[in-house]
Amino acid sequence: MAAAQQSLLNPRTNTLYVAHPDQGLVGALNATSLAEIASIDVGGRPSALALNDAANTVLVLDSTQKTITEIDGNTNAVLGTTTVSIADTPTALQVDPTSGSIVVTAVATTQPQGPDSGSVTVLDGTSKKLQSTQTVSVAPRQVVFDGQGKRALLVSEDFVTVVDAATYQTLDQLPGGVAAVFAARGNETAVVSNASGGARLTIAGDRNATLSLIGAPLAMLALPHGGFAVLVVDGTHGRIVEIAADGTPGATSNVDLVGRDLTYNATTRTYAVSGSSGIAFATIGGVAIVPPSAPAANAQPSAGPGTTAAKPSAPAGTTTQVAVGPSAPVVERQAHANVPEGARLAWEGVYRFDLVGRDSATVVGRGRAGHLWYVDSANRLTTLDAETGQTYTIAELPHDARIRSIEVGRSYVYAIDVAASRLYVVSLPSEKVREVKLPFVKSSGAVTITPDDHLWFAVTDQIVTFDPGTDLVEAANVGLYSVGAMAADSAGRVWFTDETHDKVGLYDRRSHSVEDLELPRTGAVTSMVVDGTGTLWAGTDAGELFAIRNGALVRSRSLGRPVLELALDAQGKAWFLAGDPAKSMFGQADGVGSAQILPTSIAGVWFDAKSHAWLADRSSAGFFIAVPEAR
Repeated sequence: MAAAQQSLLNPRTNTLYVAHPDQGLVGALNATSLAEIASIDVGGRPSALALNDAANTVLVLDSTQKTITEIDGNTNAVLGTTTVSIADTPTALQVDPTSGSIVVTAVATTQPQGPDSGSVTVLDGTSKKLQSTQTVSVAPRQVVFDGQGKRALLVSEDFVTVVDAATYQTLDQLPGGVAAVFAARGNETAVVSNASGGARLTIAGDRNATLSLIGAPLAMLALPHGGFAVLVVDGTHGRIVEIAADGTPGATSNVDLVGRDLTYNATTRTYAVSGSSGIAFATIGGVAIVPPSAPAANAQPSAGPGTTAAKPSAPAGTTTQVAVGPSAPVVERQAHANVPEGARLAWEGVYRFDLVGRDSATVVGRGRAGHLWYVDSANRLTTLDAETGQTYTIAELPHDARIRSIEVGRSYVYAIDVAASRLYVVSLPSEKVREVKLPFVKSSGAVTITPDDHLWFAVTDQIVTFDPGTDLVEAANVGLYSVGAMAADSAGRVWFTDETHDKVGLYDRRSHSVEDLELPRTGAVTSMVVDGTGTLWAGTDAGELFAIRNGALVRSRSLGRPVLELALDAQGKAWFLAGDPAKSMFGQADGVGSAQILPTSIAGVWFDAKSHAWLADRSSAGFFIAVPEAR
């Protein structure tokens, strides 16, 4: 059933309020430090909370006694209690952001309305006097207003009714669910419902979409920057999933499931899950737990939100940190996917693996070795064991280093600082690192590695090669080209683009010859790879994808979004990562199977020996792992 809101954030005072029905209290916490501010005795059984933002007060509904208690948002003192004359059973309350009126929803308890009907009661926001009561053909468990106070949602499990916020006349009907919200930006409305095997999110408006989620839905909210966040329960664990307004799944965060209520602090980017077992504060990469100690029955409100409560509801110093990552328990049904311990299902076929104590990956290595190499936001060159999920810092790179790419060979790994013309060379298996200054001012982003571990660069209008055995940098006998991208095949030949003449060149080192091929493109080539069949795949920033085999263009297709990267899986098949600020896609280059929609925060892709695709999430310290059966 759709649940009434039992926790809320007052952004004006940065205070998180949580109802404690069994104690007849409302707790107030500092939303940043998590320190307790007050335990407020409201009596009865507080069942729902609402914020009157204009008056800076918190309203507390007691559905059993049919009362509304008002709390001062500055002092946390009780201002008064009002009995509401409602024949039906109150379920939730909300404040109209335009008029300031208090709106109470209720479900019918007697005929003739019937079990699937209820009422909406409107009270004056100042005097609390009854203004109107209207019967509705839905048993509303929640009422939700849009930001302008023009529309409202009456939420029930059977269906969600969109009504005019002034007259409560029906405007539209959406599927029923446990929660529904208006987007903070845009014209979208979202409903999260129970579905076979999990949850279904339905988005209606300027953009229509549906998305299936693993786990039963508990709560949902609209994010202030756009999109939504959904709280689901999967086994014994909770998970928060961020979803864009077009239905694209984004970052996820595991959380201790202490309750059904979800709030979000935009200032600290922290979620709070609250319930009878306490409060869990979740961020990307970690969870802070406030133990569920009951507040003292005779606790009194504090003088204000910046002071310490006279009788706190939890002992001082009980806030703890609980890690999320490899040490976290794994849901049993995830084990068959053969992903590292600690990876949890994000959505069907895609797992989330959080890196504990690490920063987010910004550049992911290109190559088919047994370990994933990446540079994080703290400029640490790091390697990750895909079997165990263990990470190891190989080198602390200078703060001014700007690594453009990482090339992984058989005996060497190269981290290339294009802007500063320097190279960090890692010798394998010793993992010793040395810095090599390159004898040119600045190179382009075009770089590749041949099977003999020689590194190839594009410099101005030339191509040069680096020998790791001698540290010599020599100009290749190729000619003058404006190179945009490079790739090497298994024979050691080097493919490159000629951006000036819309051509692709193939350089054979044995004969020192170059073969040219016209490439009818509209965008600049951003990435190239040679797959296991010897086919060259080239992608452009205009979303074009080309296949070249035996010196001829054999295939082209449009992805509709810029190609960010091409990569090879363990079988030598080529895959693309494409995207823009609105959407990211991941799929097989030859078009077999449909492309997966991904969070727009994906920074790069790498395949392990099982052909699991590791997709780095630049917005948080972790990776999404797409297993082959999902593709």
